[in-house]
Amino acid sequence: MALTKIPSSLLDTSGGFDLQGNITLGDNEQIQLGDSGDLAIYHDGSHSYIKDTGTGNLFIDATSLRLRTGAGTENYLVAEGNGAVTLYHDNSPKIATSSTGATVTGNLAVTGDLDITGNVNSYNVTDLDVTDQTITLGAGQTEANSGGSGIIIDGSNASILWDETNDTFDINKGLTALSNVGIGTTSPDSRLHVVAGTNALRTITMGDTSGNNVGIQAAISSGNPRLAFLTAGSEAMRIDENQNVGIGTTSPASNLHIKTSVDNSLSQGLVIERSANTDRGYINYNGGAFQFRSTVGDPIVFGETDSEHLRVAPDGNVGIGTNAPNAKLQVEEYGIDTTETSTTATTQVAIHTMAAATFRSARFTVQVTNSTDSTYHLTEILMIHDGTTPSITEYGTIFTGSAEATFDADISSGNVRLLATPASTDSMEFKVICHSITV
Repeated sequence: MALTKIPSSLLDTSGGFDLQGNITLGDNEQIQLGDSGDLAIYHDGSHSYIKDTGTGNLFIDATSLRLRTGAGTENYLVAEGNGAVTLYHDNSPKIATSSTGATVTGNLAVTGDLDITGNVNSYNVTDLDVTDQTITLGAGQTEANSGGSGIIIDGSNASILWDETNDTFDINKGLTALSNVGIGTTSPDSRLHVVAGTNALRTITMGDTSGNNVGIQAAISSGNPRLAFLTAGSEAMRIDENQNVGIGTTSPASNLHIKTSVDNSLSQGLVIERSANTDRGYINYNGGAFQFRSTVGDPIVFGETDSEHLRVAPDGNVGIGTNAPNAKLQVEEYGIDTTETSTTATTQVAIHTMAAATFRSARFTVQVTNSTDSTYHLTEILMIHDGTTPSITEYGTIFTGSAEATFDADISSGNVRLLATPASTDSMEFKVICHSITV
């Protein structure tokens, strides 16, 4: 029989209800409290129940509350007044509250959403593993407010943050790829593999915060594929589909095609500099002329890898078969030279000079122009010397008026000199072509 209610007439309500001993009820017999049996305590033969079916809350007031096993040897929950609430598993604490939050000991498995307001701090954790799921940063934010979302590594000032304004990720430290990287492809077959659509133009740009940019640009086109190198935003060099290289031109016509940007600079074109110093050689078009130039004082040499065939000396002399030309053109033992001399006096003047130790003999063709009288004189002279004294013979002469000069030779300061003595003080010009033979 259920003891559901004790009539007040059976109780001495003035002094309370004092029961000495146990109240024993059978299975399914209930202790019911409240006018409508709002709170019931009973055992159904298999389980025990505290059932609150009434209005309001079920309060358990305690300074220190413990839920334990039936034997009272292990805790399920321990709650301290003004202190921590701790949940246990197999008598081991797993979740404990504190004045600053809560601490989880062991693993925390979450099925569904985990909403966190504030920071997530991990201590002494080596890895954070996410299996077959994604991590969403800035969930619920509008696009305009998503800027700055990302990952920050404290202590190293390293971060990967979203830049909403420029629609890019900002990575403030170096990035090392230990495998292939693909842009536009999910199957990169090289360290950097960029795939673009048909007739697409793709550029890799490198620069600083001041806008000083350089780049590599690839044009993927069935009609005009090319690879270009950019400086300051403009193309500086390209390799076209025929593997021709163009510098200063977008239409290279040969393996290497260089086009100058100005027409009056030696530095335009090809410059080759020595490793030992700053001497340079220049190949270019300058002022409408194709030019070979060198640093002042250096010769220009043509030949094969094992021998020299032609040399232009710093003084302009050209040597063929000799690396020390002593005439404007010297072919092995034979030299050709020219000089011009003007005078308006009758004193003897040297009209040609050559080194006595270099050349033994010479044939001179001398043309004299008298611009005062408009008369002319042409003569040929043979000369040979023994190192001390030269001998000459004038074997052919012709003139339009009269002879304009007489001729002689001497050796002075180691040089053989061809001398002319003008016949008058008229304005005269002597042009000499010398064909000489070395000693």
